[in-house]
Amino acid sequence: MEKAFPILMLFFAGAIILYALLLAATKDVKLIPRQQSAKIPDPKAYALRFAGIMGLVSIGPLACGIAGLIYDNKRAVIALIVGLVFSLWGATQLIKKVM
Repeated sequence: MEKAFPILMLFFAGAIILYALLLAATKDVKLIPRQQSAKIPDPKAYALRFAGIMGLVSIGPLACGIAGLIYDNKRAVIALIVGLVFSLWGATQLIKKVM
């Protein structure tokens, strides 16, 4: 049970990546929750950009899972926090190009 947290993080990262791939393949804005509350000038470009953002956000849990399998859970949580901070910063930079 010591490795349960990193394995769950790897599953979580995999689910986010699968969602990003589905969104990129279909380019359907309706797959995005609460998309009706945003002003979307180009729906296909927005869907592709959002898929890229979701792929970028999955780096945090992926790094956490790998760090947890190699090291201990304390370093895994640090990798998760650092990964999420940098991925969310990158996501804000990416979404500014569409809006």
